[in-house]
Amino acid sequence: MKNGIHISQAFSQITDRLHLKTGNPRTIARMLFEDLFAISNPDRDGFLTRDEWSLLQLATQRINQGEPLQYVTGISHFYGFVFSVDHRVLIPRSETEELVHLVLEQMPVAFERDLKVLDIGTGSGCIAISLKKKRPYLQVTALDLSADALEVAAQNSEKNSVEVTYICDDITDLHDPALMEGKWDVIVSNPPYIQAAEVDIMDTNVLQYEPGNALFPADNNP
Repeated sequence: MKNGIHISQAFSQITDRLHLKTGNPRTIARMLFEDLFAISNPDRDGFLTRDEWSLLQLATQRINQGEPLQYVTGISHFYGFVFSVDHRVLIPRSETEELVHLVLEQMPVAFERDLKVLDIGTGSGCIAISLKKKRPYLQVTALDLSADALEVAAQNSEKNSVEVTYICDDITDLHDPALMEGKWDVIVSNPPYIQAAEVDIMDTNVLQYEPGNALFPADNNP
């Protein structure tokens, strides 16, 4: 493999090496190629470099060990946009897209004034950023307890070329004057909602890899 490995050969080998509890190996392999190398058609002519092939093999090992695909690639697709994710933030869920859609349905495409939106528990920023992308006139402020999560969210704002104001504070014990005195047209939130009693029925890869403070409320009262 002096000059690398042919793309179609690499795709075939990775598909065979993926051992999944759920999901289709071919689908996951396609997502790996697209998110790691921007290769949407693994049947095309061309080669992966030796470094790319090594990266792909390592990614496959991590997935086989149960690590979520989005953490392996560092990419999550949400509401038609691309977000960076890592272990500091919850992976955006497709169900949350329904929340974004519901909020957007209540908003006109254009408005005579800016509407102020507050996103509580923003995590990766997927809700706040998607709303801003779809309704540029919105003034969006996003709140989270985790400074680490807000770093990821800020990166995603830059990645998606939108301006969102991020504040690190606790909605149950506010200290930021802008939040304490602010008036909001829309407040949206997808807070931690899983009770401790539900742990036994959850996927182990979720419990092992995703941040617990984004899954479980501190007082076990969703």
